[in-house]
Amino acid sequence: MGVVQDVRGSRELVLNLTRREIKGKYKRTFLGQLWSLANPLAQMLSFSMLLRYSFDMNEDADLIETAVENVLKSSLRTGDIMSPGMTAVSTTKMTDAILAELDKQAA
Repeated sequence: MGVVQDVRGSRELVLNLTRREIKGKYKRTFLGQLWSLANPLAQMLSFSMLLRYSFDMNEDADLIETAVENVLKSSLRTGDIMSPGMTAVSTTKMTDAILAELDKQAA
């Protein structure tokens, strides 16, 4: 249980590991190509649920959920959730927008 408490106490560590996971995992593999096509919103919200329900890290989960919400409010959409009047972006650009929003919140 001590490890969970250590991780819970280090918001900066969690945010940096999240960024690294999104940007670099499987970067030059076939699996990485599939990973990059997956909707980054679903990935981030799944990670938020992991933090909230497995590690009781509600504040960090809130940061991620707020970042996703703010990006959606800015009218950015990936192809799978595109609707009229919104701006279509690639999954890479959506990921970059979420990471930028997380950076703004962490500052």
